[in-house]
Amino acid sequence: MFSLLKAAPLSVKQVVALLIFRLMSSFASMFMPTLLAWMLDSGVPSQNHQIIIILGVVMAMFVLMSAIFSMGTARLSAKLSTDFARRLRNAVFKKFRVFHPQKQIVFQRQAFWFGVPLTLQPFRCL
Repeated sequence: MFSLLKAAPLSVKQVVALLIFRLMSSFASMFMPTLLAWMLDSGVPSQNHQIIIILGVVMAMFVLMSAIFSMGTARLSAKLSTDFARRLRNAVFKKFRVFHPQKQIVFQRQAFWFGVPLTLQPFRCL
């Protein structure tokens, strides 16, 4: 099974981009309470509306940044998973096509013994 995983490698650039997107989205989400604390500590007691407005705009920018990175994360992870599934499926089919017909029958019997009944009749290799 692990040889099939090696046959379907993931793109390193896409994985790194996915990690960076996830990190930036998490950072933007976790920085929001800090900005709110700064707003409450510096703007509200002194009733400085300029600080409150500036920090409100910065918070809105962080929310927008978090949303953009979250959408990028979702899109990239969906693309990575479908690409990986396609490569893995092709590798499995390629491997299964080279089975000898007698091995296919043994495989079907073992799958039945382990609780996965296969109703397929043994078929011939091409």
